[in-house]
Amino acid sequence: MEGAAATQAHGQDDAAPSSSAADAVKPARNVALATMASRVLGLVRDKVTVYYFSQVTADALLLAWTIPNLFRRLFGEGALSAALVPVLAETERKHGREGRNRVARSVIWSLVAFLVPLTIALLALLAFLPDRWFLTLFETEETGHQTLRLLRWTMPYLIFICVAGQMQAVANLAGRFFFPALAPAIGNVTWILGALLAAWLARGSLSLGTGGAPLDPSWVAIGMLAGGVLQVVCQWIELLRIGENCLAPAPLRTSEVTEVSRRMAPMLLGLAASQINILVDRFVAEAMVPSAGAVTQLYLGNRLMQLPLGVVGVALGTAIYPVLARAGARNDMKELGGALAAALRTASTLCLPAIFGLFALAGPIMGLLFEGGEFTRDAAESSGVCMAAYAPTLLFQTAVLLLARAEYARGNQRRPVVISLIAVAVNIVLDFVLVVPFGAAGTAAATSISTALNAWLLARGLELGHAVDFRKELVLPVVRVAFCGSLMLAAVVGVRIGVEHLALPAWWKIGGIALPAANCALVGGGMIVGLAVFFTGAAFFARVELRELLALIHQRRARGAVGSGPPDASAPVLESDPDS
Repeated sequence: MEGAAATQAHGQDDAAPSSSAADAVKPARNVALATMASRVLGLVRDKVTVYYFSQVTADALLLAWTIPNLFRRLFGEGALSAALVPVLAETERKHGREGRNRVARSVIWSLVAFLVPLTIALLALLAFLPDRWFLTLFETEETGHQTLRLLRWTMPYLIFICVAGQMQAVANLAGRFFFPALAPAIGNVTWILGALLAAWLARGSLSLGTGGAPLDPSWVAIGMLAGGVLQVVCQWIELLRIGENCLAPAPLRTSEVTEVSRRMAPMLLGLAASQINILVDRFVAEAMVPSAGAVTQLYLGNRLMQLPLGVVGVALGTAIYPVLARAGARNDMKELGGALAAALRTASTLCLPAIFGLFALAGPIMGLLFEGGEFTRDAAESSGVCMAAYAPTLLFQTAVLLLARAEYARGNQRRPVVISLIAVAVNIVLDFVLVVPFGAAGTAAATSISTALNAWLLARGLELGHAVDFRKELVLPVVRVAFCGSLMLAAVVGVRIGVEHLALPAWWKIGGIALPAANCALVGGGMIVGLAVFFTGAAFFARVELRELLALIHQRRARGAVGSGPPDASAPVLESDPDS
């Protein structure tokens, strides 16, 4: 790549940025499509969960899932992958493909040797310590007892999902992108099947009607565990097809494993700060919000924000990190800065209109997707408020992911960790400050504020201004896109005001499915008008950014294959949302 080309001026009349910077984000398309498919299945999973189960039981399920997913973020697709990728790239450069695969196998088996005793120890704590020691973390004893019972099923899930995450990294570096990104859909399917089985066993049918015997959530927990096992098996089979047996025996104590561990140690909190924030948010909401369902409402608000984050943040982070790692290894700050600016610019072009749209349509979206069964209209409205409070995190978290990885690529592991610890501390303080006056939405706002602080501190100290003109490459494009987004927001608000004055029936039946009429009109009309206004505005005020966005959408496949020669700078390593 030619790093200098990435730093061309990015004025309104400039040509599109160089192929160097643009190529860094092109592989994101395949990952984004697969991630979107998984996220859509995740929405189906969430709909089934809140429809069938009471808010107390749904809270317990989500809390029992949150804890193993934190380990997934640390050891599955977060800090460990971030530490592993540079080591694999360097090993492949020196020793070829076989050397890279040997290191990957050693890391995977070292991970298993660590996680199995850890899981046994956690299960022993749940088995031998009295439940009352844990119940102070919960608003009601019913939620606490259900959560602790479900954790006995979900805790082993962390072993399989963490191993699957490392297998995804190996598949990506071997040039396989789509299937690894699609793998989380397996867990969504098994979750859904577990919920449907629970409904059939309790009520003798799969009817979506409420009433009858309460459903046993243990079947959903069993489905989670089965999903983790199947992800490992499917990833293993996919790798065997290309001659990559990442589960073959390998030594545990090697210099490469030691190097990965050394790099990973300071990253654990740095890359997982957002997940720690989510964990704190959910337990503070459970303990301090008096009404049942606070965790579910907070979770659903975050999930709708995570849907575009998976398409934007995860896909861009997946595509950009190998580029940053290799540029950092060569100490090529022009290439690193150009690729980072291109990724942040693309993220802003995608995130800002999504944020404005979520602000305007949060409540109607929640009502349209989840209202019904055990999930009431009031619960949908409360979840919508949480989603609006979470919405800015879409851009801030994407920026944190990209900026932190730029620091890691430069060999600076300490600074992101210190900044993330500051952000976590601020989040915890704000949780307790905001939860009392604003309820669950206060904890969501605390996460948005702390994530914005994290991004600002990272950007302030990155010091790449000598290599890239960020004013032309990033600041001015973001201002132009934000202006177009504000036009879109005004148009959507106008649609909302107009729809609220219409005499609509309570429900519309579409294909045998009853949907809330006002929410359908608001979401459908708001999206159509909003997108039309945004793209029209972008055609006049943000032409270059619009061309970049359309080029990314139309990009059909990544250029080059990692497995057939030297590592391609565009080869992504998968990182997916723990709640997907």
